Amino acid sequence: AQAVFDQLTKLGKTVWLDVKMEKRDMDAMEEGARNSENFLAIITPQYFTRWMCRQEIRWALSAGTRITPLVDRDAKSKIEGFRAQCKEEFSNDENGKEHFDNYDFQMVDRSAPKLLDASFEVLLAATGHPPQAKSRQEAAKARAEEMQALAQKIASLS
Repeated sequence: AQAVFDQLTKLGKTVWLDVKMEKRDMDAMEEGARNSENFLAIITPQYFTRWMCRQEIRWALSAGTRITPLVDRDAKSKIEGFRAQCKEEFSNDENGKEHFDNYDFQMVDRSAPKLLDASFEVLLAATGHPPQAKSRQEAAKARAEEMQALAQKIASLS
């Protein structure tokens, strides 16, 4: 979490991190989760076993906050296991809208400075606003092309 905080701060982003808050009570945690533009859930093997982590997701979901699950490069192979851990609790809201288990997990590769930078370029693109387009299909196509270009950039750095 600290590395993500540091990198986003370095990139000029305003970052809320629960352990960096002056006030760390339940109301402050809820306010942070509900009022963030993007909620980055830094997924570890223990994440879904922690009540507070699950509660922050509930708050973000109920506020309609965009949630982006984030995993370290070494945990990439465990994504399906993470999805299984949260499937029952976070799969659908009362209207049947699919939630957290179908979200796009983003990966951070801290093995080299250039890979870390490229990882955050992809992360920022994934959490940014889609390009203006005339239709949803055009917006989806533009985002897919942007993500493909960033993925190729990461591959070229490996």
